[in-house]
Amino acid sequence: MIKTKEEKNNRIWPSTIFIVVMVCIIYIAGMYFINTHFDSPANIGNSSGAISALFSALAFAGIFITIRLQHKELDFQKEELTLTRNELEGQKEEFKIQNNTLKIQRFENTFFQLLTLHHQIVNSIQYIQKYDRNITKLSGRMLSEQITRGNERTIEDAERLISGRHVFQLRYELLKKDIESIFSRKDINKEYYKHYEDFQNDAGHYFRNLYRIIKLVDNSNFTFEENYSYTSIVRAQLSDYELLWLFYNCLSENGEEKFKPLIEKYSLFKNIPTDKLANSEHVQLYNTSAIKRSI
Repeated sequence: MIKTKEEKNNRIWPSTIFIVVMVCIIYIAGMYFINTHFDSPANIGNSSGAISALFSALAFAGIFITIRLQHKELDFQKEELTLTRNELEGQKEEFKIQNNTLKIQRFENTFFQLLTLHHQIVNSIQYIQKYDRNITKLSGRMLSEQITRGNERTIEDAERLISGRHVFQLRYELLKKDIESIFSRKDINKEYYKHYEDFQNDAGHYFRNLYRIIKLVDNSNFTFEENYSYTSIVRAQLSDYELLWLFYNCLSENGEEKFKPLIEKYSLFKNIPTDKLANSEHVQLYNTSAIKRSI
């Protein structure tokens, strides 16, 4: 335990006082001895050797006291320096913790803002579907139950407004029909673009923001485990049909180069319904880590 300067002084002064008292006693005893045994100047002159020895002893004692005090002071300064160093190390560690906390706060503010924007983008997606009496079902649901009827409208020109995640389902069903018999990435890319062009205004914004969220996580200086936990939060926000669209988007030129490696790195297709893929063999176009975590 490092002592304060006051505590150190409390230890130094008793020993110092003791030495001073002893010197004074020696001095007084010496002077008394001289005065009682040497009553003439001649005798005093003859005793100069003894007197010199006495004062030499006193001088030595003074030097000893000075050295001891300096030594104690140096010890105190050394301990004080150690205390200061330890305090600085503690402050440095505390600053490091505070800096890390602020870093996490800044990251999470941006992360959750982008995640909120993701939901806003999804909710703003709309699609007006027109159909005739020959179309009775879509994804197992009776369209006739959702027809908007007008006084001057017939079933031939009936339509309904689809919004949000249901748009991904509708458009995926249309995409699926055109790629279920295709096996090469090149051909999938070609057919995908035919559907993407009609969906580009909404899908382009959607996929760019989603990529930005995952890239933000990947660019952080967190550990892989921490990054994986954040991307898992994102993955939990995606519906089945969003995942299916993302699956084929990243097999196209849109996401193959930049987004697909991140999908595989963070297993973003861990929850994808593989039974709803256009073709079960398409899963082989991804590294297995895209669906199953490799570590």
